[in-house]
Amino acid sequence: MSMEEIHPISIEWSIKGYHVFHICPHPLVEMVVLHEHNNRYDPDAMKVVMPRLEDLPEALLDTATRTGGPTVRQLAGLQVGRVPANLCRAFKILLDRDLATKITCTYTGEARQSQNPPVQERFQSRGREGLIGPAVELN
Repeated sequence: MSMEEIHPISIEWSIKGYHVFHICPHPLVEMVVLHEHNNRYDPDAMKVVMPRLEDLPEALLDTATRTGGPTVRQLAGLQVGRVPANLCRAFKILLDRDLATKITCTYTGEARQSQNPPVQERFQSRGREGLIGPAVELN
């Protein structure tokens, strides 16, 4: 893929699973979106993962991700959450068909548990209201 063929796009969405992972990412760390192969409920599930230690900016390694929270170094390689089900299939197709070289995620909102978590989200269409999550850039 040449540079002329690369068209970054940005999508706003909320990382799911704060109630499970309890990880608040650092806003300057570009996280990676990967296929979650071991998800027994959804074959298209995608996870949001902190980069490996060697891929993190050295200047941020000892920075706390929130007051009194873990450092970026301590979170290296850990799963932060999941991509909402209604985006997973699209992301998986983009990666499987080499239509995107990578999907990254940058934290821009506030980490909190959903007040009304959707049931069967894969089959629901949700509006933009209440979006607090990160932007995603496809490269």
